[in-house]
Amino acid sequence: MNIVVVGLNHKTAPIELREKFAFLSDEIGQSLIALGEAVILSTCNRVEIYTYGASEDAIKQWLCGRSDPAVALDDFVQHGYVLQGIEAVEHLMQVACGLDSLVLGEPEILGQVKAAFSQACYHKTVGPHLSRLFRKTFQVAKQIRTSTKIGACPVSVASTAVKFAKEWAVISNPRVLIIGSGEVGGLVAKHAQALTSHPLMIVSRNLENAQRLAHEVRGIAIDLQHLSEYLLQADIVISSTSSKTQVIHFEMIADVSHEMLMMDLAVPRDIAPEVKKHSNITLCQLDELKETIQQHVHMRAHAAMQAEKLIEEYAREFMLSLRSLTSDEIIKQYRANMEWHCDQALEKFSGQALTQESLREFSQQLLNKIMHLPSVQLRQASVEGRHDLLKSASEIFGIQGSIKP
Repeated sequence: MNIVVVGLNHKTAPIELREKFAFLSDEIGQSLIALGEAVILSTCNRVEIYTYGASEDAIKQWLCGRSDPAVALDDFVQHGYVLQGIEAVEHLMQVACGLDSLVLGEPEILGQVKAAFSQACYHKTVGPHLSRLFRKTFQVAKQIRTSTKIGACPVSVASTAVKFAKEWAVISNPRVLIIGSGEVGGLVAKHAQALTSHPLMIVSRNLENAQRLAHEVRGIAIDLQHLSEYLLQADIVISSTSSKTQVIHFEMIADVSHEMLMMDLAVPRDIAPEVKKHSNITLCQLDELKETIQQHVHMRAHAAMQAEKLIEEYAREFMLSLRSLTSDEIIKQYRANMEWHCDQALEKFSGQALTQESLREFSQQLLNKIMHLPSVQLRQASVEGRHDLLKSASEIFGIQGSIKP
């Protein structure tokens, strides 16, 4: 039995493939139940399934089969990854600390990992091993944030997108339209206030969320069904919804007569790739922000190296503790078995007079029951030449002398 992670991310797979595997929030519950003991982490930059003791092949086939349309297993094998044991532990810790993010050290991913774990706990798909792993990971992430400068020079996808928009801006006071009022959309809106003196146009299918965000950033709330009416008024459009289908198609912007920047931060993508063909529109997708983001990486490179070394130590400690957990389980089960044998023997002799002879008979029968299964297994091991098992048994039982082949 082992901890296993199966997934793909922004480093291994293009957005065109990642969006096929992405989970919407209302899909995760049923998926967790279908998988059994598992945690699903699905963000703009990654889709990962953490399990304990599951077959990696079964998970890969399930992932490919659930995507719409289905993805060939070879495509996943080419762009995905499978990590086990200490490598899986280190990977989760790196993810939670922002070391595996598109933006090195970005803080939002820790909240996303916590949310994924909470959802798995809610659906009762977290066993003792995964629970122990994720709780330890949250401690490690907090310690690394405290003991290193991995969080210095704060940068996020949202702030990077707005920085890109500011550098692109062809007019000094652009009209900005933001699609999506979730976590990313909220961060984009807060950063985007510095771009313009015009009210931000906040578009969402959840009008109540849009109104709350608009109140915070001196904007106006717009229902998604009215997007087309406001879209052509914008100079900069930044979209980050959780929609499974695209919200902007080429026909909606065909009549744009001024220069416009459209930024798509969503996975699956919100904006049809064909939009890029429009002569007046610059379309920037999530993966294209990498160049801008790399400019900030060197500021955190040394802190990242420190964090990696700490994670290696924490992962080794965790694996040792996991082995301890396994041994504790064995001892607990063994004790329960022995107590059952004692209870059975006592029940048989209950009511009898306590004599030397009855005590001797009780102890002999109890000894026979305790020794029966180990004796059968050891004799079988001897017949099969499994001398490693015989040697281990001698150490466990404290028997002196060597085991001869």
